[in-house]
Order: sequence, then structure tokens, then C-alpha cells
Amino acid sequence: MKKQKTAKHGRVSRRDFFKGAGAGLLASEFAASPTGGAARPGMSPGRFTPGSGLTALSPNVYVLRDACNAYVLKDGNRALLIDFGSGHVLNLLGQIGVTKVDAILHTHHHRDQCQGDARAVAERIPIHVPAHERHLFEDAENFWRNRRVFHLYYVANVFFTAMHNLPVAGVLRDYETFRWGTYELLIYPTPGHTIGSISLVGTIDGRKTAFTGDLIHSPGKVITLHDLQYQYMSTDDVDFATFSLERMRELGPQFVCPSHGEPFTSADAAFTDLISRMREWVRAYAPGTPLTLDNQPFAVTPHLIASYQTTSCFYAVISDSGKALFVDYGSASHNFIDSSLKALPVHDRLRFIAHTIPALQARYGLKSVDVAMPSHMHDDHLNGFPYLVRHHSTKIWCYDNMVGILENPRGNNLGCTLGEVIKVDRSFRHGETFKW
Repeated sequence: MKKQKTAKHGRVSRRDFFKGAGAGLLASEFAASPTGGAARPGMSPGRFTPGSGLTALSPNVYVLRDACNAYVLKDGNRALLIDFGSGHVLNLLGQIGVTKVDAILHTHHHRDQCQGDARAVAERIPIHVPAHERHLFEDAENFWRNRRVFHLYYVANVFFTAMHNLPVAGVLRDYETFRWGTYELLIYPTPGHTIGSISLVGTIDGRKTAFTGDLIHSPGKVITLHDLQYQYMSTDDVDFATFSLERMRELGPQFVCPSHGEPFTSADAAFTDLISRMREWVRAYAPGTPLTLDNQPFAVTPHLIASYQTTSCFYAVISDSGKALFVDYGSASHNFIDSSLKALPVHDRLRFIAHTIPALQARYGLKSVDVAMPSHMHDDHLNGFPYLVRHHSTKIWCYDNMVGILENPRGNNLGCTLGEVIKVDRSFRHGETFKW
């Protein structure tokens, strides 16, 4: 039998390094306990005991410390649950006068969020999941049948997927609003801990509250560093996470409710600190690696603005009135399209994360995106068009030979086709001129 190695006097173990330093990113609490809390006396490795009671965070928001933080949003005797953990929360709702759970909303697919969902199914509680992780809930068994084990270089943590299929009652689509009772929750894409993660943001009990999943653990920390790598030896997910953190910071939440760690205020400083620490880690691990967060447009002429670091390049013609015509509008960066493609299930469409428009508004006077025109039909040029139509009321104009492809993407056997219908408002013939 091999003797257990002991650390020599004065030397720091690898575990202690990550607990004490780890670029400031690893939450030491999680190293002590699978629940994300401090270890308790007599606790066996890999075992946890859910909390015995709900903790009130405000008059209508409660939390149970479980395999993850299970949040309860209350409206009279009814409740909406945000993440579910082991499902033990259902045993405790009588403490706060709740007799009916209307739905469970998940921030991402990992088992610590949804391991109790079979109980929810048995009790006929509808389950709503992020649109781009739907397959990891309702088609989990097929995922496991086809999961690569050998020659694995895409190392995103999908091994934490549910073991059995879970019925999905509804999907939470990026940038849309989930309405329940008197509450409205913005479904905000925050890829990071997983590539399909979302956060839910709304005003509750008088303050803007963000349920952020595992985007952040606590000020300056994430729950695990290893989850922030999708492709072997890459910084790709740190790139996603810094972008998501900055966008979330700009939303200005007053109260942040993470899946692990304690809810906190002073959100601006917390997000800023974590972004700074992640930048330091990238500089140390992969010097010179660009971050999508730093991509900035520039003026070619007073009315023509170029965004050349996006994928692909796109251009904005901005009039004196502030109306703009976009030529192409794809993904935020090469990483955003490349990593998303590797995670894409067969029948889903490439995830789009909004970008650049705030910079155009702040620096170049953009007020509205009036028209968007594709240079050609490839998805790296079109990925943002449906977003522009839904959220900026943008009209789509194109060359007449693209109409059939945009409006019926399944009707052609072509490469690089965006998996979503785009309705065309106006088309042009060869040689035709137009005025905008």
C-alpha cells in the first residue's frame, strides 16, 4: 500500500494555492463543501444536507441553501422557483404560506441546479429552461449515448448534465421577458459557467434583482476556474464570462443572487473586481490573447463606422438623424462563433449575444437601426439579424437572389446557413440603385 504523500515544511500544496490565491478566482468555500458552503463536522465527502429552513432576503424573495441556492419568488400563496437543487425546497414552502408552485426557471443545465427535477415532474410543476440548453434537459439520454469520451479536446463541463430526460414546459429565450403575476424578469444571456447560461433580472420589492446562476460566486470570485475552459488549454470561456459580467454590470442590478455563495449588493464593484482578476489571469496564462470585451468600432469617415474585430466585420452608416443602416451583423468575435458552433445541437441555431450597439450609441450618435442588409447569406454575417428585427424593429433589405434562402433556410442544401427564418422587407435587382 502506498503511503500518502505529505507536504514538506514551508511548501504550499496545490489545493492550498487555489484556495489562497488561484488568481483570486476559485471560491475556497466550494473546495470545502459540495454544496458551495463551509464543511460541517461529520460530513462525508460528496454528501450534503439541505438547509432546514428558508431565509428571507426581502419580503417576497427567499433562499434555501441546497445543492445550489434555490430561490423562491413569492406572490401571495403562489411561488416561482429559480433553480431547484435537490427539490427539498418543496418541503419548506408551507413555512411562508405557499401552497402552489407555478413554475421552475433554470439558469443552466448542471445537475446541482436540477437534480430534484424528477420530483417536480411527479408533482406536475412546469420546468422552463434556457433555450440553448433545452437538449441537455429533455434529450439528456441521447446526449449521453453520443458523448465523446476518447480524443476529447472540447472539455466544456457537460459531464454535469442530467442523467435522464426531463420534460420541458417552456424555453427561456435570450432578451425576452418572463412575466409571472406582477413580476417581469428579463432573460439575459450570460454565457460563462456554461455556454447556454442565462440570468434573470427584474425589480422585486423595490430593487433591481439579478439571479445570475454561476456567472459569479461572490465579489471577485467564480465558483470554479476549470469550468471556464471549453476547448483544451483555451481561454475561451473566460472571454465569454468577462463579456457577460460587463453586460450584467451595465444593467445596474442592486442585488445579486448567485447559485452558490451569498447574495450581495455593491454589484458594480463586485463585477468590476472579477473582470479585473480574469484579465490578470489571461495576461498570465496566455499573454497577448484578445478579449471580446475590448473589441471597439472606429470611424472610417464621419458617417461610416467599421467593426472589424467582430465575426464577421460589419459596417454602420449612421445618418445625421441617428438612424443607421447596417451592412452585416454577425457574432461578437471569432471565439463567440467558434465555441458556440462546437456546443450547437443539431436542430438549434447559433446563439447570438448582442454587441457593439452600445458603443455606437455612446460614441457615434446611433439612435436606431433602421435597415440591415447582408453582403451574402452566411450565418457569420446574419447571426444578429433576427435580434435586430425583434428588439430594434429593423427592416431587412437584400439582393433578390437571397430572399428564398433567408425566408426558407431549410429549402437549400448550402453551407453556413443560419438556422432561423428571416423575413425580407425589400429586395433589389442586379444593377438597381436605391436611396436610403
